Amino acid sequence: MVPFGWTVRWNWRNTDAASPHSLVVMVQREKIPLEGGSPAFSNAMTRAVTAGLPAGQTDQTTFQAEEAGWYWMLCGVPEHALAGEWIELQVSREAQMASVVIKKRGS
Repeated sequence: MVPFGWTVRWNWRNTDAASPHSLVVMVQREKIPLEGGSPAFSNAMTRAVTAGLPAGQTDQTTFQAEEAGWYWMLCGVPEHALAGEWIELQVSREAQMASVVIKKRGS
């Protein structure tokens, strides 16, 4: 969870030697998208969203969490999110600080 209005910064590295990967924050919908698309917030993505970055490549970005709601942080390479490469991100007006909640699958 990220408080509304906060600036989010990530440093990202692809450590998978077998496959390219990327990261994009997208508005949560009914179904996980086949591939990455437009980020929910300006600059909330790595370079090469659908092509992915090769092993060892890094990227960093900074974006403003400027709209409350639920989002996916997902790999934008086609079919990667469908295979489970995603997590939820909530931007909350009530939150005072960032937090992480880990749930078991299916709970």
